[in-house]
Amino acid sequence: MRIFIIIICVLILNSCSTTKHVPERKNLLIRNNIYLVENKKLNKYEVNKIIKQKPNKRIFAGLLKFHLGIYNLSDSTKKNFLNNYFRKIGEKPVIFNEKLTEKSKLQIERYFKNKGYLNCYVKTLPIFKNQKVTVEYEIKLGDKYIISNIKYPNYILSNAQNKSEIKKGDPLNLELLKKESGRISNILQNNGYYYFDSNSLTYKADTARSDSVLLIFDIDSLNEKLNTKYFINNINIYMDEDSLQKIETKESINFFNLNNKIKKKTITRTLKFNPGELYSLKKVQQTRNNLLNLKIFNSVNISFEENENKKIDCNIFLKQQKKLYYRIEAEGTNSSGNYGTSLNFMFGNKNTFKGAENFNFKFKGALETRKNLSNNESFFNIWEVGGEASLKVPRILFPIKLNYVKSPSTNFVLSFMKQQRPDFTRSILKTTLFSYNFKSKKNLSYILNLVEFSYVKMFDESDDFKEEYLSNQLLQNQYTDHLITGSSYTMIFNNQNLNKIKNYSFLKGKVEVSGLTTNLLANFLNFDQDGENNYILFKNRFTQYIITEFDFRRYLIFNKKNSLIFRTYFGFGYPYGNSEQIPAQKQFFGGGTNGVRAWNPFSLGPGSFQNINNNVDYYLGDIKIETNIEYRFPLFNLGKYKMKGAMFADSGNIWYMKELENQPGSKFGKDFLSEMAIGLGFGLRYDVNLLIIRIDLATPLRYPYQINNSNWVKDPIRKIFEGDLNLNIGIGYPF
Repeated sequence: MRIFIIIICVLILNSCSTTKHVPERKNLLIRNNIYLVENKKLNKYEVNKIIKQKPNKRIFAGLLKFHLGIYNLSDSTKKNFLNNYFRKIGEKPVIFNEKLTEKSKLQIERYFKNKGYLNCYVKTLPIFKNQKVTVEYEIKLGDKYIISNIKYPNYILSNAQNKSEIKKGDPLNLELLKKESGRISNILQNNGYYYFDSNSLTYKADTARSDSVLLIFDIDSLNEKLNTKYFINNINIYMDEDSLQKIETKESINFFNLNNKIKKKTITRTLKFNPGELYSLKKVQQTRNNLLNLKIFNSVNISFEENENKKIDCNIFLKQQKKLYYRIEAEGTNSSGNYGTSLNFMFGNKNTFKGAENFNFKFKGALETRKNLSNNESFFNIWEVGGEASLKVPRILFPIKLNYVKSPSTNFVLSFMKQQRPDFTRSILKTTLFSYNFKSKKNLSYILNLVEFSYVKMFDESDDFKEEYLSNQLLQNQYTDHLITGSSYTMIFNNQNLNKIKNYSFLKGKVEVSGLTTNLLANFLNFDQDGENNYILFKNRFTQYIITEFDFRRYLIFNKKNSLIFRTYFGFGYPYGNSEQIPAQKQFFGGGTNGVRAWNPFSLGPGSFQNINNNVDYYLGDIKIETNIEYRFPLFNLGKYKMKGAMFADSGNIWYMKELENQPGSKFGKDFLSEMAIGLGFGLRYDVNLLIIRIDLATPLRYPYQINNSNWVKDPIRKIFEGDLNLNIGIGYPF
């Protein structure tokens, strides 16, 4: 209701007093109109981005200048909290500036001339009325110039003209010329021409003809350094010590101040070039990235200097990080009075064995309360505690050998977790041996877990849990003692460029297989079997299943502050052989801080099943489908850090492959879309030096089951104002 009143006030102000804060003899810029004289296509969006001065922002399809209206609610003669607040969140009136209009005219002309319209002309016409002004930009493009021929007179350049970005018949385009210049520069810099860069290359456009140009690429043939190939002589490696004591020279590689904290082999393994080789900028950049990826140096500086022998010496300056570190993370949730909190404490050593081996230990503790569980004697009736130790070695270790991969590492993980709920208590011991991480191309990375082993122990099941789960054979297989032996393979594509504001995509695919090798050994070695003819190992049945996951995200980056993100997730698990059901810790769950945020984790689904008795609140499934959309935008500065906002909609659910007797509607079928839950919400993100503290509030819009003959929530706005919101507190973005 308050928002409605504010909008009405803004509408009144927009219609009557948009020039309230415009000084006398000044004019409010209300519109920029762009016209093209010729009958040609024009990208008005691109032209509008060039214009230096833009009118006040509009909302509701351009009908309402909301931010200006908020600003006009203030009284410039009074200084109080309300006036200051209106002026802070509102937008000042844009006062017409003739100089900026002239600059915009010149920039538009330059823009089109760079695209081949060398005779482009722009005329501006401001139209004044009632202390307001509309600026019209009239654009006359003229003919576009075409490249008639390309010449490379210098013999060095003639070897680089293959795979050129520019061809005969292409329109003259400055961006393509710069791209071609960069391409030639990279080829020469990677083949010994140390002093060459893109500025060393000149291109001339001969416009003797009215509609075509002759392009000539050239370099100064009299500049000896530009035309000389350079070989690397010595490689000098300096650590961050005050003195320059020389420690050791090996194969023309000189180590200065190399203390006993780092092995020489750790550094030399990262070098992509050697003494006696031609200089290559690409190899220098790869070496710098390899050294930074060790995660033990704060900075890596690589420079070259020419010596008397017409060769260049390489100097590598390394500044070490502190090897010990720790971090604390916290999360919290609240839904209808069900509270939850978790705390993670991590500490580690980045250089454990002097070879950049990263040892990390993580302790996790979590508490949660659920009112609708059978046992609510204490406020927090669910707790979880555990620890994880991991070691990351920055290279590929036996038994796999992978050559020519980027950022290789081998990981070992050992973890233990104990969880106690009123329904059951469970302990999980897990180890991962030979987990390989590496990159093959710029945007592709891989994770290969060669050996994964887990042991799950169940005990202290409640009567309600036994009736709900253990009376069902399929569910019983989820919650009995078992072993997991398997492998997994993950591929990740991410084309994000942190140096450019542009859209990007993220794609993650994963396949996990359990029990395949173990079953072959069981058949070959004739393992013992239980009463159901299932093979057992260490007195427990080992599992067999296949799980696939697909996670796609598309990031639409409007500018540095505003973005729109779409996400689709699909997970599928299939048991076979020694298993009738996938073990519980490998199944999918709905809800949570990174899923459908209007539901608590494990409380959504499966399918259209509705828990009427409220005696168990822990649901899993074999299939999971989820979609999310989130709009992120700036709000205001809180101290020296930024407060950001988000609006989002989540949809999803989980299902079983087979119908469960005590959970009707849990089977995945052709009507799965009608069983998708939908939640809406908004959130705050407090950006503290790359640490994002996130608070999300969400409410259900559509249930996967029917209430009063409808899945849709009646009057969701009223539910929001009544406080029926699920609170999620976390660290970092959800995706």
